[in-house]
Amino acid sequence: MISSKTFRSVIVGAGILVAGTVPGAAADMAPEYKVLAPSRAFTWTGVYAGVNAGYAFGDADSTLVLPAASNPFSSKYDGFIGGAQLGYNWQVGSAVFGVEAEINYADVSGSKLIPSTTVTTTNTLEWFGAGRGRIGYAFERVMPYVAGGFAFGKNKLEVNDVANNVKVSDTATHLGWTLGGGVEVAGRDRWSARIEYIYVDLRNKDSYLADVIGGLGSYMDADLKFGLVRAGVNYRF
Repeated sequence: MISSKTFRSVIVGAGILVAGTVPGAAADMAPEYKVLAPSRAFTWTGVYAGVNAGYAFGDADSTLVLPAASNPFSSKYDGFIGGAQLGYNWQVGSAVFGVEAEINYADVSGSKLIPSTTVTTTNTLEWFGAGRGRIGYAFERVMPYVAGGFAFGKNKLEVNDVANNVKVSDTATHLGWTLGGGVEVAGRDRWSARIEYIYVDLRNKDSYLADVIGGLGSYMDADLKFGLVRAGVNYRF
């Protein structure tokens, strides 16, 4: 009978023999660990382009200016604005600085009967653009921001005199300013979405219909102001 001491000696010897004849056997039995590459930190820096759409509401103040007197009046001014934007962001720490240009189709209008006359006027904003600077604060992929700059747009002023069956119109490009803010949220890919409110003052423009109304010093003017609530999406390159 084989003693227990002899049996243990045989087992130990067999183990030493296997370890010596199978190179790397012990290493193959060890667990493997994969080193993952560190993920790149998210940044808002870069060029982006996108589209937007929203609703504008405000006032169109006009004045019928005649040699003897002036007849001011105001009408509500609202409608759709939608278009495209192109911009660049530069992130420093959590601060984000940017510039943005936009151009939009517009259908924002308002009509009013001039007091003490049979004449109705209609102001219609046909397109709208702006160049803005942006300052934001990044909470990783969420960025609230404020933005402001210059604005411009083409307005059409129509006059309809029902009593005399006269209908005339004139157009002019207004230049003004804009200021507002919003929140932009970046997705896991290159897309981001935002919602914002901006106030637009296209300032007063005179000399509408100066060649039509007749009479030295006779013309109409328009002063356009509106708020714009809109949403947009951007793609970061």
